[in-house]
Amino acid sequence: MVKAMWRCFATGFLAGGVYLFDEPEAALSPVRQIECLQSVREAEKTGGRAVCHRDPFPFCLAYPGATLLYLTPFGLMEHPFQQTEHFQVLGEFYKAPEDFMNTIFDE
Repeated sequence: MVKAMWRCFATGFLAGGVYLFDEPEAALSPVRQIECLQSVREAEKTGGRAVCHRDPFPFCLAYPGATLLYLTPFGLMEHPFQQTEHFQVLGEFYKAPEDFMNTIFDE
């Protein structure tokens, strides 16, 4: 699966295709995640679209023009990426890694 996914990113997407990804970051390093988004951007130039399911990787959250939708008890609601739990937790970690680790282990 990982090889097939990476081959898709490395060789390009078909013109006008719609691509669904379920947590693609699980198998990709940060550098590969950036390369993935560059491939998605190239696909957009030919009418392609990408949809990520669940908590997308941080770079994907901030993708220009992306719309983040969350299923709530009130239906689908748009959510700015800066307000996502994923973004906030990683932001706290990157601001002060040692303090973050001490906090999660109650030390």
